[in-house]
Amino acid sequence: MGSLTFERMDESLYPCFQLALEYGMKGGTYPAVLAGADEAAVELFLNGHIKFTDIPDLVLKTLSIHKNISEPSVEEISDSARWGIESTLALHKQSTIVS
Repeated sequence: MGSLTFERMDESLYPCFQLALEYGMKGGTYPAVLAGADEAAVELFLNGHIKFTDIPDLVLKTLSIHKNISEPSVEEISDSARWGIESTLALHKQSTIVS
């Protein structure tokens, strides 16, 4: 087996990484919403509806309208992930209607 080399990550190449750290540390339902929003945004990108560079902005918009539950139940976590997906798709739809 060869040796492993670790280098400092260039965060500008991975703009969602900082979002994941920030909202992951906030806890509550934010990580579930982040996962759902990211899933929806990536799906929009893969289907040609948004640019790759639009993913972080769309995820952040979704996170910014979320009302966090600081100590959620398992059901609230699941609901929050679903909310993240649905809200991201709705935000995208609104932005394409307005544009």
